[in-house]
Amino acid sequence: MAGNITTLPVPTKGWPDFTTHDDIQDSDLIMARQGSTTSPLTGSGLKAEMDARATSALDASKVELKSGRRNSLINARFAINQNVVSGTVVLAAGDFGHDMMFGGASGCTYTFSTTNNTTVLTISAGSIKQVVASEDVQQGLNVLSHVGTSQGRINGGSYGASGTVTATLTGATNVVCEWGIGTLSLIQLEKSSYATDFKYIKFNEDLSECQKYFSKSYDLATAAGTITSVGRLASISSGASSGDLNFNCTFSVRMRGAPAVTIYSPTSGTASRAGGTADIVAGVTSVGETNATVLNSGAIIDSAFYSLHYTANARITS
Repeated sequence: MAGNITTLPVPTKGWPDFTTHDDIQDSDLIMARQGSTTSPLTGSGLKAEMDARATSALDASKVELKSGRRNSLINARFAINQNVVSGTVVLAAGDFGHDMMFGGASGCTYTFSTTNNTTVLTISAGSIKQVVASEDVQQGLNVLSHVGTSQGRINGGSYGASGTVTATLTGATNVVCEWGIGTLSLIQLEKSSYATDFKYIKFNEDLSECQKYFSKSYDLATAAGTITSVGRLASISSGASSGDLNFNCTFSVRMRGAPAVTIYSPTSGTASRAGGTADIVAGVTSVGETNATVLNSGAIIDSAFYSLHYTANARITS
């Protein structure tokens, strides 16, 4: 391509001299993105603000590079719904709806809709919470943000709009985030002095994080207690007495701690039962972070086929 190449001059100035207004005219108004009404920032005040934000952004990037995950919240776009809630969701205090999300002190009522892989909760009563386990807390100044009209808070502090709620956290204790009435999506808790863009992660990564707290043998879209053979565990009895039927329940991932395991009959959906020609009573034993054992606790048929489903619950609410 013919033509002359013009070399642009390299700026010799570093940071603009805001104090002398060489680079900002008196008529210019530069607003800080602070999530609330504030006076315009000009001159040296703007430079200080931009310096602080540059430092905070660098700190946030270091956290992301080190851990691979800037957002401390799990299931932050509400894509995982292992409880298979639908319609108008009514939660008592401490009851879970979408994974990791549970009713506040007065419970929570919400509906939800999903567009382009992002779910929006519309909270009409109460509040909804998520606990960040102490081992996942990013020590230092953290900021809570989201998309929507709901207001959030950290550890029972004051409610505020997205990006205005901050707290200095330590890694020694769990952190409770809570949101009130309004619309809510794309929640984020990050080590920073101000909110950055929402950090997307892959669905399977989010699912694995959720399964540290709740795992099940059913398909994701199948609620516990559903009558189905899909995903069930099967075993053949080795006798007709107690303990002659053995199931090994291996969890999807290593769980945060030894969970509470509930079994269900695939043929009736009844809890604390395994299914066969007829349901039988069975109990859970030797529960660890990776698996549990289920044994029959009554008379059974020798050399017969039995099966079960399970849920493993290590969820936390405080």
